[in-house]
Amino acid sequence: AYSPDGRQIATISRNMLLVFDAKTGEELRRWVGHKASVEQIAFSPDGKLLASASVDGTIGLWDPATGKERKRLKASDSVKSFAFSRDGKTLIAVNRDRRVQTWDLDKGVVLSSYQPTLRMSMPLVSPTGDYLAYFEGDSNYRPNAFLHWSHARTGKTFPPIDLHRNKVDKDGGFEPEGTVANAFAFSADSKLLATSDSLQTHSIRTILSDHTIRVWETATRKEILRLSN
Repeated sequence: AYSPDGRQIATISRNMLLVFDAKTGEELRRWVGHKASVEQIAFSPDGKLLASASVDGTIGLWDPATGKERKRLKASDSVKSFAFSRDGKTLIAVNRDRRVQTWDLDKGVVLSSYQPTLRMSMPLVSPTGDYLAYFEGDSNYRPNAFLHWSHARTGKTFPPIDLHRNKVDKDGGFEPEGTVANAFAFSADSKLLATSDSLQTHSIRTILSDHTIRVWETATRKEILRLSN
């Protein structure tokens, strides 16, 4: 994770956190942050906090300049995705038990907690903490081609983005072609969303072809750019 000013890079190695000078590569500091492996890290918008989420179900808040722990939050399960809010006052996390929790970072208390109706595959909180996006499913293997998303803090849902490029006639019970979604990512300001998908053609064998990256406006959910092949 880059610091907001781009001068430092934070990395993880099992249960250890390391901070480097982004220009020279010099290691500035390292410390053990958790009893188990760390899987997620993020800087606060002002760069004064570095958050780390571990499979032990805790989120550590650190001073990146010293490595000193400022606060520790207890999640309902190990964290799959998290982000600071735009003003840096709250932190939103999606946990392995599908619960979405929001903390007041000054008080260290949970402000809201809910579970989406759909089972989430590849959940991702946008960098500004505004949105939660996910595919529906129980695993990361071939999620369906509808990208669901909602307001991360309240759980209010928005219409999903339909990634199907070729509509298929299902009357015969056979789908000659479909779309397989592979991945997605938000821009740093959460205003854009990039998706990656492939066409799935059924012939003698199943073939994935025409790998495509598409960019969408989050405010309108309209596709504005497509890069194919």
